[in-house]
Amino acid sequence: MAKVSIIIPVHNTSMYLDRCFGSCLSQTLDDIEIIAVDDLSTDNSRDIIKQYAEKYQGKFRGIYLPENIRQGGARNVGIREAVGEYLLFLDSDDFIKPDMCRALYENANGADLSGGDCCIFEENGKEISQTLPYTESDVGVMNEEKRLKYLSSCGLFWTRIYKRDFIIENGLFFPERLFFEDAWFNFMTGLHAKTIHKCNGDFYCYFQSPNSTTRNKKDKRKFERLKITDRIFDDCLERGLYEKHKNAVDAKFLSMSVSNLLYTCFDNYEREEIDKIYNIKESVKKRLPDYKKTYAYKNTVKGEGKYYLDLTMISPKLSTFIFTHQSNIFIRVFRKVLFLIKYGK
Repeated sequence: MAKVSIIIPVHNTSMYLDRCFGSCLSQTLDDIEIIAVDDLSTDNSRDIIKQYAEKYQGKFRGIYLPENIRQGGARNVGIREAVGEYLLFLDSDDFIKPDMCRALYENANGADLSGGDCCIFEENGKEISQTLPYTESDVGVMNEEKRLKYLSSCGLFWTRIYKRDFIIENGLFFPERLFFEDAWFNFMTGLHAKTIHKCNGDFYCYFQSPNSTTRNKKDKRKFERLKITDRIFDDCLERGLYEKHKNAVDAKFLSMSVSNLLYTCFDNYEREEIDKIYNIKESVKKRLPDYKKTYAYKNTVKGEGKYYLDLTMISPKLSTFIFTHQSNIFIRVFRKVLFLIKYGK
């Protein structure tokens, strides 16, 4: 059995594959396997995978899907094929530093999750250092206080390795055919984990593409984040986790709902998207009809987010109008008066 299986979903990223695969083959931990899952690429990505699989037999495997099932589906195929004790998920346009597998595996000591930090590279080659927002004192054997803190800002899922048995036994497979599937996986693994270890060091190197779904405001796939928000809440109910972790689930649901309003719907708003804002209102009304009484509303949602959430629950059209015309002096005054009336500041 390998100690770490590196799972790489691939779709039309041929220009980055040598860098990505090379970083895996350069790991200082010898006992690893590399699984590249081609998600029906239309460039020469599949040919490159075949070349690596032929050259590095026994260490590098290629899987070639007959249909496109997006990153979540491709990772799930990799999970089922992997034999490693731990799993590492690597995007094919990113790369990892040579010590990532060794450092995180040795640090894990049997924990469900073992995570480090990452470096972010922009297209111009500029490196931005980013650390996970929790310290060694915040993790270890989880209790509800630690879990709530961890889940409120648990960072980036691909900076960690995950015990394969933990993933399989809890059925923590990625949502398929949806974007933003990582938000679901990140939260649900944190909700189920009994032990989480932090390893000092930035090991994962993330390429921040200007054409990614998260950065392209015109990409309609961004609205799939609304579906993921609802799914997190509903899956927690279905799995019988909601009552035990109510504060954490409510906080995640409300914070994502606010983010969906401000950055997915309002930001770069187009008139035909008003139905998505109504969908957010109905989703909150359905799942948290008394949302103002929740721990999440009182402790997680703040400032502008709380203002626009409350206003949307009254009138999606009014909240949209105020946000999209906030540069107008009369709207700014009106907004300030409403804010003072509602919050007294």
